[in-house]
Amino acid sequence: ETMRISNLKGLMVQERMNASSPKPSKGSVPSGGSTKPSFAPFALGLHAPSSEEMQRRIAIGGHRGHGSNLATRVEGQLHPSFRENTLKSCQKAAEAGASFVEFDLQVTADGVVVLWHDDQVIFTGPEGTPLHRKVADLTLAQFKALTCGESIMEEEETCGQSPPRHATPLLRRFDGVNGHQAPDSLLPWVVSVDDELPTLDAIFNGLPEHVGLNLEVKMAMPNTCPATPPEEVDRMVTPILECVQRHTETSSRGVTFSSFDPDVCVALKSRQSRYPVVFLSGMGLYPHADARRTSIEAAINHAASAQLAGIVAPASVLLANQGMVAAAKAANLALMTYGRENNEPENVRQQAKLGVKGAILDEVEHVVKELEREAQAAVIHRSPDAVQYQVGHLDVGAPAAIRVRA
Repeated sequence: ETMRISNLKGLMVQERMNASSPKPSKGSVPSGGSTKPSFAPFALGLHAPSSEEMQRRIAIGGHRGHGSNLATRVEGQLHPSFRENTLKSCQKAAEAGASFVEFDLQVTADGVVVLWHDDQVIFTGPEGTPLHRKVADLTLAQFKALTCGESIMEEEETCGQSPPRHATPLLRRFDGVNGHQAPDSLLPWVVSVDDELPTLDAIFNGLPEHVGLNLEVKMAMPNTCPATPPEEVDRMVTPILECVQRHTETSSRGVTFSSFDPDVCVALKSRQSRYPVVFLSGMGLYPHADARRTSIEAAINHAASAQLAGIVAPASVLLANQGMVAAAKAANLALMTYGRENNEPENVRQQAKLGVKGAILDEVEHVVKELEREAQAAVIHRSPDAVQYQVGHLDVGAPAAIRVRA
């Protein structure tokens, strides 16, 4: 039976008091010999705060790097100019002041972890008609052939001719920017700053260690499915954990695991102990056959009973139901948000006052500049709001060795 929120606080506190550093086991990374920070980066993928970040209590995360691609009112022009879920996009978000970057992970047919958001890859076929493939049905070579950016194509043999932007142009149905109603049809997915959709290995290798990573495990399952089959959970979770283990044996990089799939969150929590896991939820915004995904109460109950580190809620739901902040705190859960509402600095500032730990958003540069400007003004004028954006890093103890279990 699902545990009620009111019964969870004592259990969660007691469990965490009883927790101790795990003994090394098969598949563990030894903890000796590596220098770890005195604080835990927490599930948000946070890192040691810079002087600028010390001015913000709430951590800012770049959504799919520097923002998800949206259709604008100018035909054929997408915003932002960077392709989402790419190394260049993540690097740009970090340069703009993001504490961490959030991106989506899927696994190819040959077991390689790649960045991709949508349930399917849609591309132009030989006859000019759209073809649909799941990432799980593509090998890494096939995936890269469909998603290689301009820079990759230039390195290939072109017989002296200008290389195409894409060998087989990608297509997508886009949401519109700033309330713009985008056409309900497939449009060419063309951006001005292109880059290949990378492997997770490439992200670890290409981003500075101080940039935190929020790894969302994206399950391409229909909303009518009440639970993901265990074998599909394992197919996704195993290579992701193995990849993270390879890159973090001697690293202090902040890492988060997250997923909208409650069973994936449980698997991530049970099979490794170094990095916390947070549960993403639509909390009723999206219909789903799994009741754990469909309300505020269900999200908090699941995260607490599974002893996850926190929940990630739609900003619109939180702003309309601010009592959930206290409910999450009572269940010993940290709270983050996502959604376009977070592109408004005032909404992020309000969440910081409420105690929200992190906001995932598209307009990183705009929001960061506004928060820093307001914080500096508050300090100059000795306003009570001067402490508004001070340290937003949750101390949950030094990270233990990651343990990948079968």
